[in-house]
Amino acid sequence: MAVGERKKRVLFILKVPPPYGGGEIEHQYLYNALKYDYKFLLFARKSHNKAKQGRLSLANVLFGALMIVRVVFVCIVRRPTVVFIWLPKDLPAYLRTIFLAALLRLFGTKVIGDLHGMGFDFLQRRAQKWYLRHSINVFSTIRVLSPKIAERLRDCGFRNELVPIDNGVAAPNYLKIKTSSFEQPLRLLYLGTISESKGFLRVLELAKYLHRLHVRFSLTVVGEWRDGQFRQNARKFIKDNGLGFSVLFSGMRLADEKWKILWKSHLLLHFTDWDGQPLTIIEAMAAGVPTIATPVGAISEMIEHNVDGFLIDRVDQATHIITELLAGRLDYDAVSTSARRTFERRFTVEKYIDNIERLVQG
Repeated sequence: MAVGERKKRVLFILKVPPPYGGGEIEHQYLYNALKYDYKFLLFARKSHNKAKQGRLSLANVLFGALMIVRVVFVCIVRRPTVVFIWLPKDLPAYLRTIFLAALLRLFGTKVIGDLHGMGFDFLQRRAQKWYLRHSINVFSTIRVLSPKIAERLRDCGFRNELVPIDNGVAAPNYLKIKTSSFEQPLRLLYLGTISESKGFLRVLELAKYLHRLHVRFSLTVVGEWRDGQFRQNARKFIKDNGLGFSVLFSGMRLADEKWKILWKSHLLLHFTDWDGQPLTIIEAMAAGVPTIATPVGAISEMIEHNVDGFLIDRVDQATHIITELLAGRLDYDAVSTSARRTFERRFTVEKYIDNIERLVQG
């Protein structure tokens, strides 16, 4: 079968922004690059956010029902031989997608799941683990973010093909001329959902330690709060520790606004408990901004410690890294340059799209 004919038989079912999560952004890249070559079915939720994700609500049920109807209708009309679809991490959406994948497999369609994350959020009970183990093999192939995540999924019982493919981002050219030196006042950055599980309290702990050491710094926080109670707790911590003049909340920033904040920053702080292959770290690499991060998900396979970023298990380790950088015992310029080179070698949007195209055509 000719390449052009193969492309016509592929259907991408994608979740695109809003909201602006990593999976949605990556799928927008796919659509923008390949929309004239393949068939696409797009889903977006303007009123959705991380706080509503995974809840058994009327809006989520209606969205799921509409999605099933649209997918079935398009597949009957288009008769794709390959379907590429996002694989949700929360249980209700997972059940919906498993149903669709099983239905498509009955018609001989190869179904490729796209897993953005280090695993599944819902694996808390034995019955849920049993269900995952006995349902996930309806996918012929799953694209994962790293070899370690592939091992994790294999341990969950997946027996078919697992393909690690890095995420990628499109970065402005002006990022290549970053020249800021590592000196006080430091410009620290937190970028992403503001929640406890994403490590924001640990970021504030670091700010407290730096304040006590009389290090001059500013911490810019870009993102949305996960819930109101956590917001109250975090703001109380800031007030109690005298950090009010050092922490700036800027809300959501997209496109060029976000890139300009990154370009001016010295370090990205990513102290999360749970993650896949964060676009925030890739974006920081593109801007030559080293990241201090916890080694969860695929992060330890993204960052080589003391080479293109820093990996930590405790907040005091982050404090030590910053003081070593300020003293010149760690070479900030070398780490910054290496981060940029790692981006160009692994994480450009062109590499990401090319690898996804190879996957769906194979």
